[in-house]
Amino acid sequence: MKIITIDFESFYSREFSLTKMTTQEYILSPHFEVIGVSVKVGDDQTQWKTSTRENIRLWLNQFPWDDAIVCAHNAMFDGAILEWIFDIHPKLYHCTMMSSRPICVPFTTRGKSSLAEVSKFYNLPPKGTEIQNALGMRRRDFNEPAMQRYADYCMHDTELCYYIAKKHLPQLPQAEILLISATITKFTRPKLELDIDVLTTRLAEVLEEKANVLERCGLHNRDMLMSNEQFAAALIMFGVTPPTKISPRTGKETYAFAKVDKDFIALLEHEDVRVQLIVAARLKVKSTIEETRLQRFIDVYHAMQATGSKFAAPLLYAAAHTHRFGGWDKLNLQNLGRASALRRGIKAPEGHQIIAGDLSQIEARITAVLAGQDDLVEAFRKGVDVYSAFASRLYDFEVTKANTTERFVGKTCILGLGFGVGGVTLQNSLSIADVDVTLNESYRYVNTYRTIYPCIPALWSLMDKKVIQAMAEGVRLEIGFNIHTEKEAIVLPNGMKLRYPNLYQKQVDGYNNWVYDYRGNETTIYGAKLVENVVQALARIIVSAAEVRLIKAGWYAVLQVHDELLYVIPNAKVEIFSRVLQKILEQPVPWMPELPVAAEVAHGDTYADAK
Repeated sequence: MKIITIDFESFYSREFSLTKMTTQEYILSPHFEVIGVSVKVGDDQTQWKTSTRENIRLWLNQFPWDDAIVCAHNAMFDGAILEWIFDIHPKLYHCTMMSSRPICVPFTTRGKSSLAEVSKFYNLPPKGTEIQNALGMRRRDFNEPAMQRYADYCMHDTELCYYIAKKHLPQLPQAEILLISATITKFTRPKLELDIDVLTTRLAEVLEEKANVLERCGLHNRDMLMSNEQFAAALIMFGVTPPTKISPRTGKETYAFAKVDKDFIALLEHEDVRVQLIVAARLKVKSTIEETRLQRFIDVYHAMQATGSKFAAPLLYAAAHTHRFGGWDKLNLQNLGRASALRRGIKAPEGHQIIAGDLSQIEARITAVLAGQDDLVEAFRKGVDVYSAFASRLYDFEVTKANTTERFVGKTCILGLGFGVGGVTLQNSLSIADVDVTLNESYRYVNTYRTIYPCIPALWSLMDKKVIQAMAEGVRLEIGFNIHTEKEAIVLPNGMKLRYPNLYQKQVDGYNNWVYDYRGNETTIYGAKLVENVVQALARIIVSAAEVRLIKAGWYAVLQVHDELLYVIPNAKVEIFSRVLQKILEQPVPWMPELPVAAEVAHGDTYADAK
């Protein structure tokens, strides 16, 4: 199959650009214009075309898209132009920006995956800067020399991208190549829709809630609440010393005004009701995430309506160190509240349903198998309600699903304590969920977990004492389950690698800590953290393997969210596909046959209904 490398150059200005709007808004806007495009077929000479949209369409149609893997450095962008503007639908895609993330990004300065950074990583000629001269210029504004410089710039980018693709493709398992392609087509061939009534109603509610809070505080605008300095001054005016903390980012003292800062939250019970009011108001008004995301979804909806398109789902392949997907393009679809308006606002087209398949407790199950904690593995295999069972040990009575608070504590412990979470962190996690436990109780929960499941702390110790050392020395150490170490990396069962560049020991407060340079930052690694990294990477392999099996059978997911796959299916096929999805997700894992895999599958008209 031929590689066709492509790069579009388009009109942009200070106000009309991808820094100001989502890709879908930008490309579907009536202001969008293709200035030119460069195409390279295999090793052939790169070609450039600038003309009207129709002439570019005719020129592009000469290339063998049906039997090609189309490569671009941001293939989500170039692929969307190719499909939405020129109605060309390649067989496969490859994105060198995405494939750079597990291969180059661990080593690049500041963890960047731009074409400039990746080219520098491979000691390629530098990416040009001609695009800066094109700010605000339409095609008609270029004279012949300027257009030639722009053409040379674009073709050079295409050559760089092709070189990088040839470096990356041989390093990736075939399943990962298919997964990258599927990530692009989730965006370029959208199937989801948005419910504008749900989104606008919730946005109006959010704005009204914030206005009411301001009114209760006697404020006409939110400047005092948004500014740290003004808010601190207000607290001082009421006789309160503003709480402070040391910033983990700068190492300097800063105000502790976040919802996770206990001294700040304690002010909600201050004896002066005015202090209670302004702290509550700060927490409400300062939180702009929901407001911003609702508005962004609404803006995308209007772009869709103007062109009759559907909601394109942007995901970033290997966003995390563990190769998990992340949010992208200003729309973090990996982090939508379970009952939020954003989930309710994502719906299936008429005559279809959204089907969601979610791997149940997959990380806790993998942890138990890795550690050889056979009793916990067997409990999962038998379908025991492990959350309730553990909570029963904590509370000295039989906890069932009816005991929602106690079972939630058990769930939090089972899902978190396998990665070395301590008493303080557990207490904070529970308090965020409005579950009050004392620090002593929290430490008791931690100690109970480690006593009941001793093989799991033993796994942390193994990682600490042997595995990290083996990585540092470049010694191959078999961990089991087709996992082994190599120099500054762990090789996973699918051949992908968790990388720990420049791994060495550093003395901190009298302790020898292992640290590594990742994405330009010094990062600490220890046994329990390494277990978490490996477990999350394995979970991602399992859910992605299920997605790839379904791709090969002709079923394409519209979204992957952590351990969950989403599909849009015609009503007539909902029941049969639900059974297919359940079966595929629960297939035994060949490199970990001991793992009891379970999945929950549900469907509904909206994303929220399918959970």
